[in-house]
Amino acid sequence: MFFIAIFAAIFLVLIWQIRLYRRRSFEDLTCEIRLSADEAFVGEDVYLFEQVRNVKRLPMPYLKVEDDLPDGLRFILYDTDAQTGRRTPRQVQHLQSLFSLAGNSEISRRWRVRCLTRGVYRLDSLLLVSTDVLGMATHSRCLPATGRDGETATLVVLPSAIDLEGNFAASRYLSGDVVQNHCPVSDPLRICGTRAYQPDDPMNRINWKQTAAHGTLLVNQEERTLRERFNLILNMQSRGVERDPEVPSNPAAIEQCITVCASILDRVAAANLPVRLIANTSPAPFPEAVPVDDSGVGAEVLMTPVYEGRRDTMTALRLLAALPMRYSVSIQQLLAHIVDYPHAYAEEGSLILVTAYIDQTMLEVHAALRARGIALIFYVTTTQHNVLNIPPEVEVYYKI
Repeated sequence: MFFIAIFAAIFLVLIWQIRLYRRRSFEDLTCEIRLSADEAFVGEDVYLFEQVRNVKRLPMPYLKVEDDLPDGLRFILYDTDAQTGRRTPRQVQHLQSLFSLAGNSEISRRWRVRCLTRGVYRLDSLLLVSTDVLGMATHSRCLPATGRDGETATLVVLPSAIDLEGNFAASRYLSGDVVQNHCPVSDPLRICGTRAYQPDDPMNRINWKQTAAHGTLLVNQEERTLRERFNLILNMQSRGVERDPEVPSNPAAIEQCITVCASILDRVAAANLPVRLIANTSPAPFPEAVPVDDSGVGAEVLMTPVYEGRRDTMTALRLLAALPMRYSVSIQQLLAHIVDYPHAYAEEGSLILVTAYIDQTMLEVHAALRARGIALIFYVTTTQHNVLNIPPEVEVYYKI
């Protein structure tokens, strides 16, 4: 009877401690996540500071913390070679840490995080796994994590600029030297020739001396320089016909388009050149968006205010970082709307279309806008195209 009583007491103690840890393991257990920076560019590293506090007297003999980063972020760990001592970095998305935590104590850790893809990332929770003293029962819970100020840690990864001249070549020079890019605007003080007058040409470009000499209306052709405003169009479709009516099928191609947009914005920022960003995505998440129209296609198009200078460019990059991978209207609908209302989209008669592909519809739009005196230049970030021949008057830059 004595041994039976001892076994019964041990059994009751085991049951009691299992129930105790099941009920109180995650009581008064708090998590804190902080970042060394709120913003970073693609390719940069930030530090993630993590702190787990056990503010109750009950110790945590076994506590496992599982960290999962969102897609686009990676932990940087270093493996050391035992013979050479050389450290080799490797990237992981998932980490598991195991430790014991006494009562009224805390543990702090620091992780190096690399930013791989632009976006807005919220680090708001940690998955904790705990057991009782003997490891007989396992309990897990996803606990919310906040910073010292009570706010959720948010990391904005901005798209990085690339060298446009080194990565893109004009369609006319694909078999020769790579030409230097120019913005699709012209300088009235730098005349490079004349051409026949078109109905949409402004009167102040008419060359009256050449008109009198040839007996027909001629207008000046002006060299392109960084002097006037142009607008930037971002095509959120990766193909002419997408399988999904809202989500592009090739997100990597759209990310490349966003990178090119960021590069163009960075390039013109130093010259304080005004520019708007237009995209066929919903303007609803962006309160600063300028409405194109109250209904129809214009209500579904994102148009930003005018950006000018370095400070405004940072605002534009933050908007690019927050762009959802969705499109609201097809690029065909947007381009048709631009043809119908050209002055709502091209105040100064110049547009750049950054797209993952080029098709015949875009060339037809180019011809329609050119007839109205609006320059349209294409940046194509992939090798996709549905046209056999590009007319010589169409300026297209392909990724090398």
